[in-house]
Amino acid sequence: MFVHTADLHIGAFSSFPLSGAPVKAFLDIAEYVRESGIKYLVISGDLFERPKLENYSLLRTVVKELRRLRDSGVHVIGVSGSHDISVKESDFVHVLRDAGLIHLTKYEEVSGGLLLEPLELGDYVFYGVPGFKRGMEARLLADGRVRFKNIDEVGKPVIVLAHTSVKFYGYDPSDFESRYGKIFITGDEWLRNLPDKVVYVALGHIHYPLPLSHEFRLRAAYAGAPVGRDKNDLRETHELKRKGFKRRFLVVEPGDGLPRVRSVWSDFGVEVVSERISFTNLSEVLNYVKRLAKDTQGDFKVLLINLTNVDPEKLGKILYETDVLKNDLRSKNVTLILNTELKTRGGAVEVEVRPGEDVIETIERSVAENLAKKLGPSATPDKVLDLINILSRKKPEGSSEDEFYEEMFKELMKVLEEVFGESGEAS
Repeated sequence: MFVHTADLHIGAFSSFPLSGAPVKAFLDIAEYVRESGIKYLVISGDLFERPKLENYSLLRTVVKELRRLRDSGVHVIGVSGSHDISVKESDFVHVLRDAGLIHLTKYEEVSGGLLLEPLELGDYVFYGVPGFKRGMEARLLADGRVRFKNIDEVGKPVIVLAHTSVKFYGYDPSDFESRYGKIFITGDEWLRNLPDKVVYVALGHIHYPLPLSHEFRLRAAYAGAPVGRDKNDLRETHELKRKGFKRRFLVVEPGDGLPRVRSVWSDFGVEVVSERISFTNLSEVLNYVKRLAKDTQGDFKVLLINLTNVDPEKLGKILYETDVLKNDLRSKNVTLILNTELKTRGGAVEVEVRPGEDVIETIERSVAENLAKKLGPSATPDKVLDLINILSRKKPEGSSEDEFYEEMFKELMKVLEEVFGESGEAS
């Protein structure tokens, strides 16, 4: 028996009161493992939000809890995720491995593919598929270029940790959460072709819990993120609650047939309230948000406010008053995330209000983000801003007009090729 979790993203929400929620989730899961007498805790990638954790207090808490688990006889097994991995292994998951606090699966890059190395611990042998940037591991799996080293010689049940996006047994993550339609998701051929010794695949990387069931018998599952890392996850938490579910981790019991998998549901102290408000009067809006904050329960309170029908001329005042309110709510452990929809001739433009930005910065960034979404996965807000900055340049006095525009054209083409590819079609 073992516990399966993933995507804790400790270190996320660093500028919000919510920053303590991911580490609390880890502590809650660890406590369950210790008190239940379970000897294996499987973390399928992204234990941390970034390879380096700037918050020393959070890191110290993680180290102390991992030491407690080790001293209790618990094996903590992890695989590097797309967020906490680094090329030279100069990241905290490898530091924790070197300190003997976590067992990290290993792999070798060979012939354009991956050779996964076995890790034997007690009753099981573990292999791990690491998560890479831009989902490269999913493409390797789709191409059949991931192999298991010495698996024919293994005499114990095999557990595979896979930090990747994959369809499995009829479940497609993009069917349940639209944002996953923007990433490469491999088919389930590689799961069907796994060696018979593999009794369970502990999936990570997709934050939505799949299958969304209390108990099931399957050879693979996404535990889902206990908290997540951004406003999309928080909105997802709210939607799960509307369906009668919370976040979770999984307890897996391998047997002679398919393993029995049981969900352990928890809000991990996070209460998310989502409201859509049509803007009429700023004072009324602010007072309404304050009442919401007061009525919301939980260790970590989150208010997702979507303010519609906003006149662009009022955005500056909203930015200022929101900064003041956010600071006030911070002292009450409330995270306020405010999106506004500006009224424009071209339709509504969604703007996320961030502390410290002025009106021009906010509108420029939001326009870039909206355009990037429409242009496709190769376009990023930074590239759109590059285009805007290049096009907004003025010819210096005394300079050659031909040379100025020729240089501008070269820079534009370079950015456009990165966005659309040489063929001119969105990739």
